[in-house]
Amino acid sequence: MKILRHRADFRSVVFVLFLFVAMALQWSAVFRHPLLYVLSHCFAFIALVINHNHQHVATFARRSWNRVFGLVLSLVTGQPASAIVPMHNLNHHVYNNRPQDFVRTSLVQFRWNFLNLLLFPFLAVAGYAKAKSEVMRSWKSSSPQLYRQLRWERAVFYPAILLLLTFRPLDTLLYLIAPYLTAQWGIIVINLVQHDGCDPDSEYNHCRNLVDRWTNWWLFNNGYHAAHHLHPGLHWSELPACHENIRGSIDPRLERRSLFLLLVELYAWPGRRPESSKGIS
Repeated sequence: MKILRHRADFRSVVFVLFLFVAMALQWSAVFRHPLLYVLSHCFAFIALVINHNHQHVATFARRSWNRVFGLVLSLVTGQPASAIVPMHNLNHHVYNNRPQDFVRTSLVQFRWNFLNLLLFPFLAVAGYAKAKSEVMRSWKSSSPQLYRQLRWERAVFYPAILLLLTFRPLDTLLYLIAPYLTAQWGIIVINLVQHDGCDPDSEYNHCRNLVDRWTNWWLFNNGYHAAHHLHPGLHWSELPACHENIRGSIDPRLERRSLFLLLVELYAWPGRRPESSKGIS
C-alpha cells in the first residue's frame, strides 16, 4: 500500500516527528539540553515550511492520513495547519507582492532596513486578521472539506494548548509557545527577504532565489522561489529541475548562494533596502 505520495516526503515526516518528540521531552522535563532547545526553534520553522508544502501538495496518498498529519502539524507549528491557506495559497500566490497581497513588502517603509525586518510580520498579520475569519467562514459552502479539516485542527490544537498551559504554564510558554512565535515570525520574514526590491509584474524576476544545495536540503527546496510561484502545484522535490529550466530567464542578481550573506547585506552591512520594486524587470 502506497503511504506517501512522494518518497522524498519521508524526510518531512521524520523532521515533524523529531520536533514533536523534542517538544514533548522538554515540556515534560524528561530531557532538556540547550542544544535541543535551539533545535526546537529551528525545527519549528522547518515544520512551517513542511506545512507550506503540505498545503500545496498533500503529503500522504490517503486523505485520512493527511487529516492526521494536519493535526500533528498544528501541534508542532502553533496554529491550525490549514489556516495558512487564505493568506498564502489564496492571496500571496494570486497577488504576488501587489497591493492586495497581505504579505506585500510595501507594508514596511522604515529607513532603517533592520526595523523593516523586525516589524514586517506584525504588520502583515494585523492586516490579514481583518479578512481571515470572513474567508474561513466562506469555506463552509465553497470548500467544505477544507472547512471540516480546519475545524478538526482547531478542536485539537486550542484545547490542547489550554490544557498544557493549565498543568505547566511556564514550561508550555518556554518549550512550546516560544518556538512557535520564533518560527512564525521567521516564516513571514522570509517573504520580505525573497520579494523585497523585485518586480511583481515580471514573470521570472518577482523574487530572489536561494540556490545553495545545503540550504535547500534543510528548507525542502523552497529557495527555488520563482519556480514555486510559477508552478505552485509542483512537489518540492521537483523544484530544482524546474529552476534549471527557467534559469536563463532569471536575472543573475536574483540568484543568491548564501542566505546568511544575503541577510547581512540587506539588514546589517550595508543594510540598505533594494532601491525599487521595479529595479529588476
